[in-house]
Amino acid sequence: MSDIAKRGSEEEEIKRRVIEQLDALGVRDKLKVLDFSRELAARGPAGPQQPRSVGATGGAVLAFAGTIPKDDLEEIRRAVEEDCEKVDEEGW
Repeated sequence: MSDIAKRGSEEEEIKRRVIEQLDALGVRDKLKVLDFSRELAARGPAGPQQPRSVGATGGAVLAFAGTIPKDDLEEIRRAVEEDCEKVDEEGW
């Protein structure tokens, strides 16, 4: 089997497995997967030949602005308030 055919069959297997996992999710989680896949696609093709840069600028972080659903942000905020804003006077 040629490298091209092998790579094609590997890609088809990955697609099949992703769809299998996607079928097991609810609508809200499917939308999260869609958002994530759009973000990955916007970055362009990735692979071992394209390492991620270290020390990216703030502009790189802006690509993620608005990608976390408001319900999830609220849940994170509540968790931080409930678990992280406690002071143990007897602790260290």
